[in-house]
Amino acid sequence: GLVEETIGSPYHDIDYTHENFYTGEMCMGCHSHKQNAHKFNVCTTDMKGAKNKNSNCITCHMPQVKGTATSIVISKKHTFHGFAGAHNNPKMLAKFLIIEFKKTTDGFEIILTNNAMHNLLLHPLRLAKLDVMVNDGKNITKLKSKSFMRVLGHNGKPAMPWIATEIYKDNMLKAGERRVIKYNTKVQTGNKIEVKFGYYLVNPKMTN
Repeated sequence: GLVEETIGSPYHDIDYTHENFYTGEMCMGCHSHKQNAHKFNVCTTDMKGAKNKNSNCITCHMPQVKGTATSIVISKKHTFHGFAGAHNNPKMLAKFLIIEFKKTTDGFEIILTNNAMHNLLLHPLRLAKLDVMVNDGKNITKLKSKSFMRVLGHNGKPAMPWIATEIYKDNMLKAGERRVIKYNTKVQTGNKIEVKFGYYLVNPKMTN
């Protein structure tokens, strides 16, 4: 449960005062990267974010949940290693992805800011998608969707992660990145702009 007191467990001799228990550095032994049989990194986590004591792997992916972790020391909450990814907890994505709107002379801009300590989506099969619609009160116009992905490849073509040897395409939102998406559709006073950002667990093109 990552308690800070040494409690004299009859099962484990652990020094709970070691500071690496409370940052993401402990997690990096297993989660820093994943290689395939070709020694190619199919995904990589930025070490910089793991070292932050206030916001790191543990504070996001091992949230505090109700209940005690053990019967040795009873507590109201404990740190749960259930790996609350965005597909299990959509609010996590909303917390770290900031969406802004800005009107321009020839249209408008949607500004996306990734406040996560790593690329927005790390799994190479993920595909994020931005949908924007303009509602003028009479008609709803859906504009061209924008996709964000990191596609792996082999011999210059898209490939599944287990045979990949290179990066075919990568326009995923990077850690701390602020990206401006421009639209040349003019909006009038009273128009409503609806913005949706979501993602596929598996890029539909990879399922064919």
